[in-house]
Amino acid sequence: MMGGLENDDSSVGVYATRPEDYDQYSFYLEPLIREYHGIHGDTRQEHDWNVPVGKFRLTNINKNLKNVSMRARVARNVKGWNLPPRMSKSERLKF
Repeated sequence: MMGGLENDDSSVGVYATRPEDYDQYSFYLEPLIREYHGIHGDTRQEHDWNVPVGKFRLTNINKNLKNVSMRARVARNVKGWNLPPRMSKSERLKF
C-alpha cells in the first residue's frame, strides 16, 4: 500500500509485489481488482501461457497500416523475478 500512499494520484493505490501476494492477500486484492475492472459474478479469467516462441514478432505487422498505435504491457512477472514494483534497479537491468 506504500505505493498508493506515496502516489496519491494512483487509481488503485495497492500493488502486488510478489506473485504470492495474489494468493496471500486475495481476500483484499480480489474485490479491488473486480471493482477496478468491472468484473461481476463468478467470472474468472483463464490464461494460456503456452505462447509459441517466435510467433508474435513486430516484423509480422502489416507495413501498409497507417496511423496505428500499440503498446506491449509487461507488468507481470517471470518466474523467479519480483514483480515490477518491487524490482531493484540492478534486477531490472539483469531482467
